Amino acid sequence: MAPRRLIPLAALVLLLAHGTLAVGAPAKVAALSDLEVDELVDGDVVTLAGDVVLGPRADVRGHAVAVFGEVRAEPGARVAGRMIGLSSLAGLAVLPAAGEDGARLRIAVRLLVAGSWLLATTLTALLWPARIRWGMAVLPQLGLKVAVLGAMVALTLLAALIAAIGLGPGVGLPLAAALGVGFLAIKAVGLAVLGGSLGRALLGRLAMGRSLPLTSAVFVGVLVLLMARFLPVVGGAAWTVVSLAALGAGVFAMTMAAQPSAERARG
Repeated sequence: MAPRRLIPLAALVLLLAHGTLAVGAPAKVAALSDLEVDELVDGDVVTLAGDVVLGPRADVRGHAVAVFGEVRAEPGARVAGRMIGLSSLAGLAVLPAAGEDGARLRIAVRLLVAGSWLLATTLTALLWPARIRWGMAVLPQLGLKVAVLGAMVALTLLAALIAAIGLGPGVGLPLAAALGVGFLAIKAVGLAVLGGSLGRALLGRLAMGRSLPLTSAVFVGVLVLLMARFLPVVGGAAWTVVSLAALGAGVFAMTMAAQPSAERARG
C-alpha cells in the first residue's frame, strides 16, 4: 500500500480552512487519470489518483487539487485559490498563493496537521476512555491483523472515493467529504490506541507505581509517532505503517471488541 493512498480527505480539510469549494460553478473532475487544463475554468479542478497539469493558458477561478497526486503548473497558468497536491500527510504539498512565503506556509501546514492529530487523539482518549483502554488491552493479541485490516480499510476507502468522485462535483465531493470524516475518526481512535500503548510503556517507569492519566499516555505516544514521520528518507514509509496500523486498531476498538466493564477498563 503506497503512502499516497492513506489520507485523501486532508486536502478537503485544507480547502475548508482556506475557503470552501465553488458551488454551482462549472468544474473539472477526474479519477484514475491526469487532468490537463489549458483554458478558463469557473470552478475547481480536482483529480483523484492522478496529477493536475495546468497549461500556460489555464485560468482556474477556484482551487486546483490532486488527491493521490501533485499539481504541476506551467509558466502563465493562473489559479485564484489554492494548489494542493496530496500524496499523503507525510508528503502534503500546498503551493503558496501570490505574495505568500512558501517555506513558512509549509512549516505552518506541518505544524497544523501534527497539532490536529494530537488534539484529536487526546480528546478521543478523554471522551471515550473505556474503548481506548480496551483497544490498548487487546492490541498485543492482534499482531499483524491490525495492519492487514488497516490495508483493507484503506483499499475500501479508495474504491469508495473513486465511486464518489465519479458522481460529479455536486454530489461526489460532499460524499467524499463525508467518507473522509469517518476515515479520520477511525484513524484518530486507532492512533489513540497505538499512542496510548506506546506512551504507557515510555512513562511506566516514571510513574513509580502511580496510575498515569490515559490522556497523558496518549499525548506522549502520539507525539512520538508524529515525530517518526519527519525522519529523513524513511519518514514517509514509517508513517504509512503507523497509519495502516492505526486504521486496523481503530476498527477493532470501535466495532470488533466487546465493551469492557468499568473495572476492566481501568486495568
